[in-house]
Amino acid sequence: MKQITYCAIAIFGFLVVACSNPLKSLSINNPEDLTELKTLLTETYGEDTELYTLDITAVDHLTSDFESFSVDFNQDDIDFQQYYSNSRKTLDDPKKARIEKKGKYGKIKASGFNLDQISVKFEEAVKFIEDASDEYEDFTLYSWKFEVNKDQKVTSYFYVEATKKGEATTREGRNIVTNYYDFRFEVDENGVLSIDQ
Repeated sequence: MKQITYCAIAIFGFLVVACSNPLKSLSINNPEDLTELKTLLTETYGEDTELYTLDITAVDHLTSDFESFSVDFNQDDIDFQQYYSNSRKTLDDPKKARIEKKGKYGKIKASGFNLDQISVKFEEAVKFIEDASDEYEDFTLYSWKFEVNKDQKVTSYFYVEATKKGEATTREGRNIVTNYYDFRFEVDENGVLSIDQ
């Protein structure tokens, strides 16, 4: 079990950012929005840029609103990690985050990642949780990470978050506290879903 604590300042900051961005937010588990995210990914990094990993993350827990891409790639025989923030519309300098991936992972073009499977596997995961227990509700997809193995096969893992039925949000001083529960799932190279226990 984890707790999210929202401070009054954080809420105010979020509202300022949300109100200043008239564009609709993109959901990382909505099929139509995933098409737009694929376009954003290839426009941001380049369609032919070869990536070791791709990590897609929501803006906060208990929401599926898109916040960032994080990718690992090789440039000039050096491995880098690069982060794109949707709320700030910024792409950081990859030279600030050197990593060592070569030999541990394979790589595929940014355009080769199958974002369409995300919404399908999310729904499968929610059904799995609901079939196992009826005590959870309000399911969201917090993050999804693709990894390319040495054989150029793509595997994934992702986190589904939920609240427990009957557990209310509480106030502790100026903080609003919501309990949430996360479930980690994996998708193998053949698209088979399993829960990580």
